Amino acid sequence: MSNEYTFWVRGRISPDILAALHPLRPVVLGPETELRGVVVDQVALHAIIARLEGLGVRLVALQRMSDDRSLVSTRA
Repeated sequence: MSNEYTFWVRGRISPDILAALHPLRPVVLGPETELRGVVVDQVALHAIIARLEGLGVRLVALQRMSDDRSLVSTRA
C-alpha cells in the first residue's frame, strides 16, 4: 500500500509555512494549494493534520494515492 498523500488546503501557502510542512511539497498553486508527500504511518498523518491546524492552514481535503497511482478519495 502506498504512503503518498495529497492534501488540499485553502489559499496560497507562504514559503515559511511550506518549510514547516516538510516533507510535503506543493504541486498546484491556485485558490487551493495541493501538497503531496510520503506519510510513513497514521501517527505521522495525524501529526501533519495537527501541524496544518497549528499553522492556521485550513485543510479542505486529503487523499491517499493507491498503489496504481490513482487517488483514493477521502474528500470532505
